[in-house]
Amino acid sequence: MGLKIVNYVGLLVTLVLVAGCSGGGSGSKVSDESAIGSTAPAPAPAPAPAPEPEPEPEPEPEPEPEPEPEPEPEPEPEPEPESILEMVGRWGQGSCLDFAVKDDIVYCASSGAGTEIYRIESGHFVPVGNLDTAQTSQNSAETSDIKIVESKLYVASRGNWLSIYDLTVPHAPVFLGKFEGSDYAGVNYIEVKDDYAYVFLTYGKIAVFDVQNPEQIREVGQVDLYEDNTYSEAGYMAINGNVMYATDYDNFYIIDIVDSANPQIISKRVLNRAGATGASAVYLDSDRLYSVGSSGLDVYDISDALNPIKLSTLGGGHGNAVAIYEGLLFYASYYEPLSIHNVSDSSYTGGQSVNVDLGQVYTMAVFDGVLYISSSTGLWKLADYNETTIELEPALDSQGNARKFLEYDEYIFLLSYAGPIRVLDQNLQVVNIIDGQFREMAISEKGVLYASNGRVFTSLVQAFDVADVEHITLLSEINLNDFLGSDGGFGWADSIAIQDDMVFILTRSWSADDKLLSFGDDKNVPFLDGRSADLDFESFEMVANDRSLYFSGSGSWIKRLDLDTWPDNLVFSEFSAYTTQVTDINFANGKMFVSTYQDIEIYGKSNTGEPVFEFKYHSPDKGGYSNQINGATDFLGNLIYISQDSQLCLLAAPLTENSEATCADPVSGYTADLLVIGDNIFVAGGSDGRVYKYNYQ
Repeated sequence: MGLKIVNYVGLLVTLVLVAGCSGGGSGSKVSDESAIGSTAPAPAPAPAPAPEPEPEPEPEPEPEPEPEPEPEPEPEPEPEPESILEMVGRWGQGSCLDFAVKDDIVYCASSGAGTEIYRIESGHFVPVGNLDTAQTSQNSAETSDIKIVESKLYVASRGNWLSIYDLTVPHAPVFLGKFEGSDYAGVNYIEVKDDYAYVFLTYGKIAVFDVQNPEQIREVGQVDLYEDNTYSEAGYMAINGNVMYATDYDNFYIIDIVDSANPQIISKRVLNRAGATGASAVYLDSDRLYSVGSSGLDVYDISDALNPIKLSTLGGGHGNAVAIYEGLLFYASYYEPLSIHNVSDSSYTGGQSVNVDLGQVYTMAVFDGVLYISSSTGLWKLADYNETTIELEPALDSQGNARKFLEYDEYIFLLSYAGPIRVLDQNLQVVNIIDGQFREMAISEKGVLYASNGRVFTSLVQAFDVADVEHITLLSEINLNDFLGSDGGFGWADSIAIQDDMVFILTRSWSADDKLLSFGDDKNVPFLDGRSADLDFESFEMVANDRSLYFSGSGSWIKRLDLDTWPDNLVFSEFSAYTTQVTDINFANGKMFVSTYQDIEIYGKSNTGEPVFEFKYHSPDKGGYSNQINGATDFLGNLIYISQDSQLCLLAAPLTENSEATCADPVSGYTADLLVIGDNIFVAGGSDGRVYKYNYQ
């Protein structure tokens, strides 16, 4: 603050001195006495002294500089948002392995998709929800069977052996509790009696659970069917009062369940089925028991519950499902078409096979007077039938499984194993459907789709023109057994790959060596210039890249065939992955990505074309089957992969030993395949039938 100067001017006071003398000079001294009382006139006043000069005003000091304001602190930069894999789309529904119904709501045991919930409207299934009964704490498993008892839904899955839901509001089940067992033990079937649930496990045991309090499910015992703890994928049950009937690979059991918590095996019968591979269903109808198995359909009279009498064996082998509808027995098997039998005839003779392309039938059931059939080709309802033909209508359009992807002209070709091939755009809208029971496929740059089509172990390969995805046409087809001749053994197309204007087909056979076939990739005349060669190894996958074919089998080995030596002098080289069991081989951006049980290995290429190891990523140990990597590839310079525990994960470049993966939330079911188109990532959900679309942000 500046200083203010104030000046004061003093007043001049003139003192009048009274002199005591008559004259004198101004310099005379006057005494005090003469001055007092003097009457002499006053002298003239002395001149006033000169006024004192006003003092020079002090200069105002320089104002102190205002202090510079302190700079405001720069705002801290906002942290960059964490990169995430975001699911932005989904298509499809899972296959129904078993049905249960309450009012107008159907619950579907949908393998890897958990439990799908549908409302029946005019004979069609309308999706209304999903229960995640397949996802365990460590894995994604398969939901295989369901039952409804007294407004409770009981669900059996691998890992989640038993889950219970309240169905007071049928379309919105409320979770009550679950029992989570071993991921290694599969679950085939479930039955419920009183306060106990029985779960048939794949290693030959029936687990018994006390379910009085669903929030605290307790395992109270097991019925050991196999003394040697033999593994068995087949295990099915049916309860008739206080008697349980159970079947496995080779045996038929009668079990006393009067004491529900302590079942006792009463008898065991050897089925003596030639080439038996077990039962696929057990079905009760009045006093009849139908056991569907490898030799066909066994029919029993159970009027005396403890002493069943076998009446007949019907239909083709490896049966899958059975249902009674309007006095007729509908039976589906793995190898043969659907057959229809008159149940009023105790001999069950006169059954008719119906030629209908259902693929693999999973289950059949009757709801509200309509027969529904779930298969690998979709979910169907019976519209009409006669002795030799039936008419089916789709009850759900987007149901099946999602096994394999291919990309052509930025469209997605989705293979449903033993089902159709669907063409989807990148918004997951279905553009076209190629009907059939397809098992393998490949697409050439010329726009020709080669696909194996038919029932189990098919030798039929077809060629389709897919250049215009909205107007796909069949060009030609070939039966590989006709090409191989009688000396070739019965063979089926196991894998298809395309390289340098040649289509390669890997065939498998029960009676001969595996063979490698090749044909010219000619849209005008497919399957010309056929050649073949025997292979002295067993391969499960074949992939083509840069004038080479790569084969992998039941181990860590990978064989490379130099196509410059095909077919006259086959030259193979071999190398092994650094861990056990190769699960997938993929090529992208000049690199080979090898997926194994728990690792991803990346290879470059030498001057001679041989793979050269560059990097290995070891995924975190999650226990059980969850460690398995099912596929990996390049995504915008980063590494992306899918794992058995249903996750999609990304490792950002540059890759190091300490790289940590960013993973998306688990999808339903096992992940089966991975596809990258531009900046979009697509995941095939495998057994859950769905396709998932992701973005990386």
